[in-house]
Amino acid sequence: MLYNVFIIIIYKKIMTKKFTKMSTLLLLMAFILSPILVFPVNAEDATETTEDVIDLVEGTESDEEEDVDVDDFSDDELTEAEPSDLPDVEEDEVLTKRMYGKMLLDVEGNGEVYYVDPVTGGKEYLADGASAHRLLERRALGINEENFAKLVMGETRDDESVCETAELGERLKGRIVIRTEESGEAYWIYPENCRAYYVGTFDAAYKLMKKMSLGIIKANLAKVRNNKRQRIKSNFRVILYAYAEDNDVNLVEAREGLRGEVQATHQCMQESGIEPDDDTTREERLEQAKICLEGSDFPEITLERRGEIKQTIREARQERLQSGAKLGELRIVNLFNRIRQMRNQAQ
Repeated sequence: MLYNVFIIIIYKKIMTKKFTKMSTLLLLMAFILSPILVFPVNAEDATETTEDVIDLVEGTESDEEEDVDVDDFSDDELTEAEPSDLPDVEEDEVLTKRMYGKMLLDVEGNGEVYYVDPVTGGKEYLADGASAHRLLERRALGINEENFAKLVMGETRDDESVCETAELGERLKGRIVIRTEESGEAYWIYPENCRAYYVGTFDAAYKLMKKMSLGIIKANLAKVRNNKRQRIKSNFRVILYAYAEDNDVNLVEAREGLRGEVQATHQCMQESGIEPDDDTTREERLEQAKICLEGSDFPEITLERRGEIKQTIREARQERLQSGAKLGELRIVNLFNRIRQMRNQAQ
């Protein structure tokens, strides 16, 4: 259902002419992932899921969330380890807000770590030290030495809380700050005690985040909403690998191909003259969207195929680690075939 809400949000952006490079690639995710990604592929399910969310457009997008451009996703992010699956449950805004600024550890999975960003209002998966450091670079708040001196340093998670006496630490709890007037050292303000903890190197950042994380079961972790970047990255990776297999291209070529498909769809929607705020009905707008998507090269992603894609991403990651292959050197079709052969042999 949440993926479908995402469809309508991006569709509204396009139809109101608030179309940017980011919106172009968001449209790709919106139309592809719903409803065929989350639900069984049949006309009845497609109609029901779209109808259920058509009215849930207003107020679902946060102006505070960071801009997301999938062109900025690194090669490592497109092949990083997939987190273990979470149950499909309704998001809990109250629980999400309670978790702001915390690191969450999936105690029922493979020990995956998530950071719940208080600014973007949702969780983001940290696959390893490199992803933790990318988070620091993107989300850190610059702080001068005058203000940095007001923070109380911490050593262990059991340090006494200073939330009642350290005004700045209380205000910044859960945030990541960088000393802009020094060597760019990064610190995380632990929300439980409002102290600042050094998170310098890649490995140090990840180890600290894991050590200071709050254990949580999957049923509750799933209720904590994903932030925009996490949703887009997860969805885009699925689409990218499916497109690469369908067209027998590498991931670099797939990214370029998808950009062309989305631009063509955008142009079709504009040329239709249908606006979301005019007198046209929602049924008419949906029908036009379906027309624009006919004959496109957008991949069809069933639940079964999504599982294959997740395994293929793991294979791509292993191949890059073992051979040092670049993104454009990975033969995605071969990886998919390898996954299916292993599955058949196991049956």
